[in-house]
Amino acid sequence: FILILLLLSLTLILNTARPAAALTSADVIYYGSYPQSGTSPDFKVEPVLWRVLEVSGDKTTLMLSEKILDGGVPFNSYNHPWSPWWSESQIRKFLNGKKYAPSPDPKWEVTNPKGYSFYDKAFSAGEGSGIIKADVDNSSTRGATPGHNTTDKIFLLSYADARNTAYGFVNNGNSDPSRKAELTDYSASQGIYSYTEGNKKYGCCWLRSPGDYVLYASGVLNDGFLNSNNVNIGAVGLRPAFHLNLEYLLFTSPAAGGKQDG
Repeated sequence: FILILLLLSLTLILNTARPAAALTSADVIYYGSYPQSGTSPDFKVEPVLWRVLEVSGDKTTLMLSEKILDGGVPFNSYNHPWSPWWSESQIRKFLNGKKYAPSPDPKWEVTNPKGYSFYDKAFSAGEGSGIIKADVDNSSTRGATPGHNTTDKIFLLSYADARNTAYGFVNNGNSDPSRKAELTDYSASQGIYSYTEGNKKYGCCWLRSPGDYVLYASGVLNDGFLNSNNVNIGAVGLRPAFHLNLEYLLFTSPAAGGKQDG
């Protein structure tokens, strides 16, 4: 009887699982965990769902959080000389935590405005080891001067990324569902601008590119429209991205609708 159960379990796994190298840009997977559903202060720490944007060979994949996971962090302060640059942003420091690479000009070092960081809160040591410290191209801009390129574990999409059809987005700045993102209960508690559609709450979120003007950074409105926001606004959400080493995934299984029991 026990042998029969083991064989049935193995059959179920083989029918639902596949090698991680078989991931495509149509997939979603769980990786790490973060406070998401519930009410303050008792938010449940739950697995984080990520959208696969791009697979490079069978080794790495570019991931974007399916939902807005956090917020309440200004891009930067007005008094910073390069306030719309990702390399100098408070968000970059918050997202990377102990893996933060200092600014090229330490004289203008920024601080993390929160008492925790996304990287340290979301990933165990083993999970963090699977995240690749990647070269990040910060040349994309809506008109302002672009900043330095960086090397980061966690980052935001750029303005160009948000228009990349290979990532599943439309190649314009208009309102579009491909860029809309739901808020979690936790991120909604951070005061992010949002609107409710049916039983879902959608929020706006930052991009890492400079905006139209000197003190503006790019972002996505809750309807998917590409816009610019004042850098000191805190009511904008965060939708992190990272490159994952697929060798840290043994296999994948359908994640849509939630993790399978067991």
